[in-house]
Amino acid sequence: MQEKYKFVAVEKDYSEFIDKIVAFYRPRYETSFTKDTVLNSTIICLAFDGDKVVGAVRTISDLSRHGLIVDLIVEKAYRQKHIGTNLLQLTVVELKKHNVKNIGLGTEPGVPRLVKFYQKNGFEPLKDSVFLELKSGPRIDDK
Repeated sequence: MQEKYKFVAVEKDYSEFIDKIVAFYRPRYETSFTKDTVLNSTIICLAFDGDKVVGAVRTISDLSRHGLIVDLIVEKAYRQKHIGTNLLQLTVVELKKHNVKNIGLGTEPGVPRLVKFYQKNGFEPLKDSVFLELKSGPRIDDK
């Protein structure tokens, strides 16, 4: 019997889902994931099993040129059920509604199954660019 999940894309007005989103993410990010994290996201796509969030994708975007998928998480018990694929496809559709041209993401290179998953869904490693993250660097000093 095929299980039925509900997929929802939310943009800007998160009020209906904010508590469920925070409850889903907080165990994975501890206290650093707050309502402000949700409110500062551009599009969040959710997968529900009944009223329970079982998967989510968060994006940050200018909604014209660039969209960055910052995380895609599916609860372990719900993996291998195409929830991640459906969430990723829904996210791309939502970004493309705004004519976003460059959709990217970062993933863990040491986890080949993740790289393979994203490649299977149309993402490829950048050939002419490197994704970098600021660990330490220039600081603005108060004078």
